[in-house]
Amino acid sequence: MNTDARLEMPPLSGLLTEEGPESHGEQVVNVLLDEAATRWPHLAPAALSLGFRSLHAFPFRRREHVLGAVTILTTETTPLADADIRIGTALADAATIGMLNHRAIAGLTATSEQLQGALSSRVIIEQAKGLVSARLEIGLDEAFLLMRRYARGHNQRISEVAGQLVSRDLTAAALAASLQAHVMKTGRRR
Repeated sequence: MNTDARLEMPPLSGLLTEEGPESHGEQVVNVLLDEAATRWPHLAPAALSLGFRSLHAFPFRRREHVLGAVTILTTETTPLADADIRIGTALADAATIGMLNHRAIAGLTATSEQLQGALSSRVIIEQAKGLVSARLEIGLDEAFLLMRRYARGHNQRISEVAGQLVSRDLTAAALAASLQAHVMKTGRRR
């Protein structure tokens, strides 16, 4: 997030990320931009052209991984006070923790959603197995094999076939008839 609209404008737009201290993950304080043209050949002149005079950066870092940085461009050449440097460092550390926690929570949420989906799918498959078993008076294992053969023959996932059976979009009789027709046509079971 930028607090100055000039940071989003050409010629500065993108240079902070591409060339600035954010790209190296180093803490930088009290760097005068008119003395930094060698260090940042594109960034320093661009920032100077917009009226900035000094740069300070506090990286978001997790061990050797750089996640970003708090970069402060000022129009003054006065060095940051020690208290301001400690505050910048603390803000960067807090932002790093927040970013890492957000990533961890997002990963756990995705895993939880995948597990919930698998569980829901399994429940529907079990319901469909029971339904097919009862309607066709066959065992649960045979009902599952029948559903699996139908799914393969119709290029569907077994959970889709189970959903159709449970929602009554497909009947056990139609399932069996489809496979019986295939056996009659090809002379073999799928």
